[in-house]
Amino acid sequence: PLPEELIQQRPRLLLLRGQLDLNSRLGETPDPIFELCDLAEARFLEQSDRPGVAEAGLVRSARLRTMGHHQGAMRLAIDSLDQLIAVEANDALIAQAIQNRAVAYSQVGNLAAALTDTRQALEMFVELGDSFNAGCCHHEMGEMLTAQGKLQQAQHYLHRAVQTWESQGNALKLAASLNSLGNVLTTLGRHSDALQHFRQSFEIARQLGAKHLAAIALTGSGAAYLGLNAFEKAMRAYQHLEELAVNDFALDIQNRIKMGECHYRQRNLFEAFELAAQAKALAGEAGLTFERGLATALQGKIYVTWAEYEASFHRFAEALAHLSNFNVLEQVKVRLWWGYSLLLDLRASAAFEQLRTAINLILTVDELRYGLGHTISETQQLLYHFLYNQRTPPGLQNSLELLLQQLPTRSSPLETGLHFFTFGHPTLVVNGTPKHFSHRGRSRKLPEILAYLLFVSRDKGCRWDELSTAIWPDLGPDSASTRFHQSIKRLRDVILEDQNYILVQDDYYQINPAYAHWCDLLVFEKLFDRIASLKPEESLELQLEIIDLYQGEFLTGFDLEGWGRLHSAQCESRFLRTVKMASDQLLQTGQPWKALMIAKQGLNQDYFREDLHHNVLKAYGQLGLRSELHSHYAQMQEIFERELGGPPQPETDQLYQMLRAKP
Repeated sequence: PLPEELIQQRPRLLLLRGQLDLNSRLGETPDPIFELCDLAEARFLEQSDRPGVAEAGLVRSARLRTMGHHQGAMRLAIDSLDQLIAVEANDALIAQAIQNRAVAYSQVGNLAAALTDTRQALEMFVELGDSFNAGCCHHEMGEMLTAQGKLQQAQHYLHRAVQTWESQGNALKLAASLNSLGNVLTTLGRHSDALQHFRQSFEIARQLGAKHLAAIALTGSGAAYLGLNAFEKAMRAYQHLEELAVNDFALDIQNRIKMGECHYRQRNLFEAFELAAQAKALAGEAGLTFERGLATALQGKIYVTWAEYEASFHRFAEALAHLSNFNVLEQVKVRLWWGYSLLLDLRASAAFEQLRTAINLILTVDELRYGLGHTISETQQLLYHFLYNQRTPPGLQNSLELLLQQLPTRSSPLETGLHFFTFGHPTLVVNGTPKHFSHRGRSRKLPEILAYLLFVSRDKGCRWDELSTAIWPDLGPDSASTRFHQSIKRLRDVILEDQNYILVQDDYYQINPAYAHWCDLLVFEKLFDRIASLKPEESLELQLEIIDLYQGEFLTGFDLEGWGRLHSAQCESRFLRTVKMASDQLLQTGQPWKALMIAKQGLNQDYFREDLHHNVLKAYGQLGLRSELHSHYAQMQEIFERELGGPPQPETDQLYQMLRAKP
């Protein structure tokens, strides 16, 4: 070893010592690395070595990153590079400064700038023949591409880094790149391969006494074991990490999140929530935005499991705010979970928007889908729902099919279930297969029977005579019994193709609740009942969901009797009431375009609802569309005269004249 006196007089040796100890002695006051940088800077100033002063800034920037002060690290990295360029420092030093700025950019979520800088630094190091720093760039490219979800490219660069460290015999760097490569393989679902890399890295780190790298290897091993559902092994890895007592805020927080995930997978939800809350609080204190987003997302998932959907919406929105500039894969996971929670809360149109955003992110980087296997498994009801929905655009349906291919095993009928869309022409999807109903013969009553079983008898079931009276009110008991049992047999054998879908107990018939994943009629009624307890300004979002659900009359095209006819009229009445309430609220909140579209949807169902015509006229008035205002009223007058034999009500004319007179 060099004499201490010599080191104290050589500023670059002081900086080298600081670089070697970057990840150690965190939390000490005053910070030992900053003290080394201050001393080195003083020596450089004595020697009028301006590039040296900038070098000290680079080491300070790197230290700030390890402390979690990413914004400060980025500002210092930018300033140091500018100083080096200003004094025309040599290419090697400028390349190192560009590389340092790239890492700083990546820590604040500016991955595009980080990749640009890293590519530039890599080219410079290759031209300089600096294989060590070129290897560092390969490693960093792999990390950044992983964050972007470009997993195959990330794997390529990390393999290059591993080859460099193996050829140079650099065990410390090899362990770091093996950890990063293991993380990529875990994301790709290659958990056993990932474990091999983590074990190799841990053994190298243990031999070198590199506790920080050993801790990272244990974190990765825990994640790989989680992917294999080996929960006990995962927990042992995380507990072993705690025993290492590595003084690293970010690693400690990540460990708490992973332990929380492990508890969550085992449905130890209170333990999971407590760990997520701890991690979130610590990340907030340390300014670790990405880790805070992960912890908040875990809380959101737990709220979904507790059926506290409103609370989960807030957590997912908060998580996205923290993750938006970082890992794209984690953003997609949050979007899928948010959409799933919205669907469970009966907000299908809002769920669709989250799903569509997630799919758009995936389309930008197709490799992302390979890292979504577990999330898809947990949220597959969301994906299947919109895969089956006839209103889903074909392109999006193709994307959903590709995503569902990431499931480790084929979904069972219990997982895919029944999806019954009753508004408009009825559509039934059974275990992923669309079923069609005939308008002819006795089969024409099957949609109404199925709707009755799903809606009226969903809780306790119904006796055959109850259903028969509702569906065939004019038939005698014997004929009704025959018709009922023939229809149930046809439903089971031809439509459902499985006896388990319809339960019969003590002569009570019921659709198996475990298979009944979606019925728009049931959702429509639940949302309408929920709105009754809300103030108008609080209910607009749910009103729009109801309007979106109503795609036409109940079981359009099928002759309904008794219960079906009565329920069709009730649904139409509730739809029109909802259209009126929603368009009223939209006009009051200054959203005339949306109010216009909503009111016209109601008029498409019942043109002679004058209260909806009032809202159309008001919307045109708010928009200043005087020509459209006049045309609508003139057409309305003509149709009323022709069809009803008289003009609209005086109140309608008064409203028109008032709006027309406004400047």
